[in-house]
Amino acid sequence: MELRKGIVTDQYLRTNVPDIYAAGDVADFFDVHVEKHNTMGTWDNALSHGRTAGINMVGGEECVP
Repeated sequence: MELRKGIVTDQYLRTNVPDIYAAGDVADFFDVHVEKHNTMGTWDNALSHGRTAGINMVGGEECVP
């Protein structure tokens, strides 16, 4: 698993290990709005990441909001 400031993910919160996701303040996610990796340690971020990761774990393709 790739690590930087956190666990590196793509915009869908997928890590480079198949079927493993990271969310919230541990995720160094690809932020499509600023086109670079970002970390955010807020409650709102954790809630939205949890929802996004859950959707994608069951086959969805939702980007980090």
